[in-house]
Amino acid sequence: MSDRRFEYCQAILSKLKNGEKHNKRTIEKLAAEFTIYNKNLVKEMTELAVVLIAREISNNSRFTNYEKYQQIVELYYQQVNLSHRTSHQHYFSNTQHRHPLVMLRAYMCIRITLNQACILNPLPAMGF
Repeated sequence: MSDRRFEYCQAILSKLKNGEKHNKRTIEKLAAEFTIYNKNLVKEMTELAVVLIAREISNNSRFTNYEKYQQIVELYYQQVNLSHRTSHQHYFSNTQHRHPLVMLRAYMCIRITLNQACILNPLPAMGF
């Protein structure tokens, strides 16, 4: 059986860039087309696609920082909640990617410190 994780990730990336709306069921159905049935793997590869898009936006020099922020906020609201936990658990742990916050913290870190050590931690493991 071939590993089609990255093909799935590219498909999600394309759909997100095109502004297509999805929910947990449509994402899992798409993953099944790529023979991916493990819900944790579906979640991880979908989150990877979101992080790749956010990174692409933040590294695009054609946009102002404000335009980048607006696009990342839009991406944040477009992403699908793939949590396997109850809404109550999700509320308390809040592990959903917070791209707008990450971008602002990273920007503030650069602006505040310049030649000093960065004192702001732009949320670990967020791909920035």
